[in-house]
Amino acid sequence: MRRAICSAAIVRPAYAGPEEAELEIVGHVLALAMRPFLSRCAEVLQRHPELPSWTHAHCALCGGEPDLAMLDAQGDRHLVCGRCLLQWRFDAVTCPFCLNSDRGRITSFGTSDGMYRVYGCDACHRYIKAFDSRRASRPLMPVLDAVAMLPLDAAAMQRGYSS
Repeated sequence: MRRAICSAAIVRPAYAGPEEAELEIVGHVLALAMRPFLSRCAEVLQRHPELPSWTHAHCALCGGEPDLAMLDAQGDRHLVCGRCLLQWRFDAVTCPFCLNSDRGRITSFGTSDGMYRVYGCDACHRYIKAFDSRRASRPLMPVLDAVAMLPLDAAAMQRGYSS
């Protein structure tokens, strides 16, 4: 499967001059402009019978990185693409960024109600936020839940993780 070219593919130098900053901004604008089209494609692909066999850490539709995770009623983890919102099942104890599966190197903490969690990887120092649908009275709403999890972003960054 081909991976899409987007702003994530732009190599950022240590010093980003005006030209590099403009390229990054254009990449973000293009990603936002494509989101309605990509999310509609994701809705269609979500019903495809082969999607449950997708086990990679990147999106099956657009090649994007996961932005969120969602724990379903059975406790299985589904990653949610930050670009198109496609959801796919992924191992619950494996880091989706470096594929570390050593439970001793995965840190987890969450909100007091247990609805939101952060899983930080001590191997690559990245983290992913998760919505626990077992503790929620509604389905995942990626845009709303990403805003609700901003305090967890701050807590993860204070602990040395990056998104």
